[in-house]
Amino acid sequence: MKAHVILVHGIRVTDKGQKSIGQLAEHFINAGHTVEMLDYGRFGIFAPRWQNNGVAQRLAEQVNSLADQDVPVIVVGHSNGCAITHMAGENHGAKIHKAVYIAPALNSGIKFPASFTSFLVFHNPKDWVVKLSALLFAHYWGDMGAVGFTRFDHRGRNRNVLTNFERSSGRSHSYFDSFFAPLIVREILNTRGPTCAN
Repeated sequence: MKAHVILVHGIRVTDKGQKSIGQLAEHFINAGHTVEMLDYGRFGIFAPRWQNNGVAQRLAEQVNSLADQDVPVIVVGHSNGCAITHMAGENHGAKIHKAVYIAPALNSGIKFPASFTSFLVFHNPKDWVVKLSALLFAHYWGDMGAVGFTRFDHRGRNRNVLTNFERSSGRSHSYFDSFFAPLIVREILNTRGPTCAN
């Protein structure tokens, strides 16, 4: 069954995420899935503390409306988009078939919501920005984008982009460049049974 994919961008974007997470859309569409962008505007560094939950509620309503029609929903978040996705499940019961976190600005030991069927985390040990985000007070933010998720959960998988992709070891990159975007989408679509693997 084809899925509906919702892409959730990070903070400080002025193009609705088109040049970042939006680069994945064509690869999902080429695989026969429907895609939409959840645009929540441009957030500054402190806005997520007060505004993420409202966006998460909107996302959960969208996801649950589709899930109630038996449409499997894949939500792909980038950076703060992962925090929004997480809150959609944790605070609003979003029934996400597969949650995908790319460079998540989340605490690596956070518990994943029970409403997620499975999840996949793409991380890069060289991502110093998410390591710094852990220093911000009163945020979900942390170092998951650098280390992956560290709490055991049989529903999830970690993917270290420096070691888990052929020919990518040590490569300096953007997750959404022409090299990684198709690999990431292929990995999302081909990951079946959840296991915990770094």
